[in-house]
Amino acid sequence: MRLAGVESQCVTRVLEGFAAKYFEYDDLKTYVDEEEAYEMAFLMIVLQTTQHNPNIKQKLSYKSFESTAKSNCPKSWDQLPEGMFETMYKNICAEEIISPLTRKWLD
Repeated sequence: MRLAGVESQCVTRVLEGFAAKYFEYDDLKTYVDEEEAYEMAFLMIVLQTTQHNPNIKQKLSYKSFESTAKSNCPKSWDQLPEGMFETMYKNICAEEIISPLTRKWLD
């Protein structure tokens, strides 16, 4: 996701809206509240940025990602599916999240 030039307040509002809708429509009740859904969405943006921005030399390790996820989701941690964070980490590291519009710009 390309967020260059976007104010952090805009990113926060988008993530808050996403987390609210995700929590509302998540039949599995992955997270116990909207706040933890927001924290994980934010962490995914951080992972995306650290892994795919060439200006960032020190990439986020899985161990650091898992530790941060655990501290951000203390109420949901024990009920989350086993291997969820490892799969999330591997998928984001393997392929950059790019919107369809951005893909057109990069091609």
